[in-house]
Amino acid sequence: MDAVDVRRSTLFGISEGGTLAVLFAHDHSERAEALVLYGSWARRLSGPDYPYGPSARQLEEVIDGMDRAWATGEWWDGGQPSPADDKRHRTWWARYLRTAASPAMAQNVVRMNMRMDIRDLLPTIEQPTLILHRTGDTWIDVGHARYLAEHIPSATYVELPGSDHRPWLGDVDAIVDAVEVFMTGRKEPAPAPSRHWRRCAEPA
Repeated sequence: MDAVDVRRSTLFGISEGGTLAVLFAHDHSERAEALVLYGSWARRLSGPDYPYGPSARQLEEVIDGMDRAWATGEWWDGGQPSPADDKRHRTWWARYLRTAASPAMAQNVVRMNMRMDIRDLLPTIEQPTLILHRTGDTWIDVGHARYLAEHIPSATYVELPGSDHRPWLGDVDAIVDAVEVFMTGRKEPAPAPSRHWRRCAEPA
């Protein structure tokens, strides 16, 4: 932000990027104007008082298969691959993964995520926050998003249909529309049958 002379900005965080955006907003509140969290979470693993994530053992099983995922692009299908996650997309995704990091690097990132828990910070977030999540997300359970919406005071929650964790798959327009409404303050765009809007104050 300093390099491009941006004093304040809205942060868009996907998955663990949303977790880090919340941490940034807490530690540097004067630099964060608003937050958009997509497919994100406050704690990666389940626990006695947090039932939404996998156990450490379950996530370790995923980590063990990441070498193959980097070769084939099959990681994140959760056993329920989206129609959009076809052979062509997986070839591209595998190439992207290999370019971005080695399997060992990615395994270390997931294990780092397993240790993160920012639940105690959520009530302190003062920035307007948009929380987006697809109901059937096979990588990050929708319960994570509902928890965020219940515990961030100024949150607006938009739950969308679909199973894709990756936001560039599935109904991308629904995500973009929701962000545009949040950022510009304009009224909701023309209704789409597949879209489901819900304020965080409503029952999950």
